[in-house]
Amino acid sequence: AVVSTQSGHYGRAPPKQQHTVTVSDTAKRKPARGKSLLPISSRQDHAPKEQQGDHILRIARDLYCGSRDHETPPRGRDPTPLTCPVSVSKDITGNDITFSSTSIDLTPSENTSSPSSTDDISIGLYSTPDRLSSLVAAERDHHTTHRHHHQALLLGIWSSDIATTVNTAIISRTVTESVLAVAVYGGLELYNRALECYISQLKSNKDYLTAASYMLLRGDVYEAIDLLLDEGLHREAVTMARLRLNPDDEKIRQIFGGWAMRLETDMQVDAAAKCYLAAQNPEAAVLVLLKRRALASLRRTRTVAMVTKQVHLLPGIDRAIEESQRLEESSMGEEVKVETVGTITDELINGIPGGC
Repeated sequence: AVVSTQSGHYGRAPPKQQHTVTVSDTAKRKPARGKSLLPISSRQDHAPKEQQGDHILRIARDLYCGSRDHETPPRGRDPTPLTCPVSVSKDITGNDITFSSTSIDLTPSENTSSPSSTDDISIGLYSTPDRLSSLVAAERDHHTTHRHHHQALLLGIWSSDIATTVNTAIISRTVTESVLAVAVYGGLELYNRALECYISQLKSNKDYLTAASYMLLRGDVYEAIDLLLDEGLHREAVTMARLRLNPDDEKIRQIFGGWAMRLETDMQVDAAAKCYLAAQNPEAAVLVLLKRRALASLRRTRTVAMVTKQVHLLPGIDRAIEESQRLEESSMGEEVKVETVGTITDELINGIPGGC
């Protein structure tokens, strides 16, 4: 649209100003609520009006007319009106008035459907403690069926039924860390059963690190270490062993030795030498380092041999160093150098009993 401005010029209408959201606007919004922990009860509160009216009558009967008849008479029979004692001592003018028991029909109307067991359960939130217990049990079964194990656990805590909650998780193999935390309050025997089931679940899911960690809670230190070793987790196994076992335990040296052999097979010379040193096998560390045939590597190997007091290896290492130094100073090709020094170091390695 073309409009006239105050200056007499014609132009387009100014754009409409957009409403910007302010802090006060967002503060007025209601925060989103999570899903109800009681879905059965919540659904019944949104039932049709006829069914809601039937629920109200049943609640009134349960709470105000005693518990002599909680069952709805079969359809086709005339229900006996329930009698509730009603006594009024004063009327509105203050005069004494006495009423005898009055028959009040609190049975469901004929145009409503017959209440089912679900209806009986759903009114438990407003009715007697027995009906409330039935409601909570039904809600827990509902969550368990739909694999909402955390919600079922919460209801078990609310109802102080720890043993049933934990046993259900054990039977269905759905033990979680939360279930373990709750199982402690059910006694040591229940906790150990839940812990054993949880470890078995972790192994089935190939979560061996977590399984070994929880095995430590049972005191199965060696079994946990062996589990890690069986899966080739030498680094984790030796860490656990050094943290949990005596520093002089033979198991630590065995782990380092086995790890060193695997690293040496994979030609990870430096890493293998570290493991041999940690396994208190310095001779094997020096011999594996001799596979590095460069002059700088040989000199470093000689230093390691001196520090670890492997003096019987020094003559051969010195001979390899001299040959490597002589070849570096000459004009020979790289291939010839490596081959010559390699022959010397091979003779040294093979000449040592138990060499690598």
